Amino acid sequence: NNLFVNGINDNGVIENDYNELDQIPAKSRNKSGRFDLRYSNDSTKILILNHSSPKNKSKDNETYKCKVFDNNFSLLWEKTFTLDVKDDKFSFDAYAVDNNGKVYVLGIQKLKQNERIKGDSNKRPKYRYTIYSYDPSTNEQKEFIVDGDKFLLSSIMSVNKEGNLLFASTYANTSKTGAQGILTLIINGKTNELISKSIEEISPEINAITYRKKKPKTDKGIFSLILKEIIFKENGGYVLITEQEYLIIRTTTSQNGATRTTYHYYNNDIILFSYDVKSKIDWVSLVPKRQHTVNDGAFYSSFTSMVKDDKIYLFYNDEKRNEKIVNYKKRKTMVRPTKATLCYTSVDINGSGSIWLHSSVFTNTSAITQIDL
Repeated sequence: NNLFVNGINDNGVIENDYNELDQIPAKSRNKSGRFDLRYSNDSTKILILNHSSPKNKSKDNETYKCKVFDNNFSLLWEKTFTLDVKDDKFSFDAYAVDNNGKVYVLGIQKLKQNERIKGDSNKRPKYRYTIYSYDPSTNEQKEFIVDGDKFLLSSIMSVNKEGNLLFASTYANTSKTGAQGILTLIINGKTNELISKSIEEISPEINAITYRKKKPKTDKGIFSLILKEIIFKENGGYVLITEQEYLIIRTTTSQNGATRTTYHYYNNDIILFSYDVKSKIDWVSLVPKRQHTVNDGAFYSSFTSMVKDDKIYLFYNDEKRNEKIVNYKKRKTMVRPTKATLCYTSVDINGSGSIWLHSSVFTNTSAITQIDL
């Protein structure tokens, strides 16, 4: 329940210079709470959110604390917020901090029966999504309620170079489907007013490729498509990086009554959605990937990215045999990280066209240094 920061020297060794940033008092493990951390786009501000567990979730109001540091971890400001909603009816989903230290928090509130829009329960969301903002320079707290006519699945927020907030979320049209499209909002960073709104459906071609099928499952959407990153382009557009990610828990019972629980982690295709300055999709790029590990917390799965000049580089572990397999439908799943090969795929951030299907460029770890990054 204590959060520390340490320096790392030029040799990659962690220094013995512990600096405590925050702590969460807790008397038991099930009331430990958690920390979340976000950087501003210029990396000069660091947001740390403290989610302490309340004494009574059904009676206590939702409370969270924000601390903003500079990039030397000197505290700039801190504030505790209490919302007019009970803790068990509320959760958080996304966070952002701008270059001036202004904070945005996305909250999800479960609606009461009389607060919901009447109609088919499978077509009417049961939650309200609200973006809470706080500006330390003016001490202003504001709220922005996200349009609630879609079932929002995975959300992300970031602040562009103009100081405006970009909110993005995958959505479903009913409660029984996966991601069928992406909702994006651009909100004025000063006035908290909506600048633009975009609702783009995921194409049938991308849907079909993700399921390795000839025909798309447009009625079911893409299962567990998670928004991972927002990359802003110089021309005012942006790229959303998504990944299919999910967990399956299986519990079995032996003949003598002993139970065993196994955690299966899946991290599959990476899909990049590129938007122009008018928040319209101008190209989609899909990187085929299959990762399935067991009981390891998916520590060696998923991907990491970086941007250099006009390219986005995606690095991830993959099955070595895929180096010689061109057909994405026949590619093998990475199941043993110790036997995997580190690979990368590069995507042109200023590309054009409707759908690109990328095959990976495989290499070993020592050859990575030969890439001009």
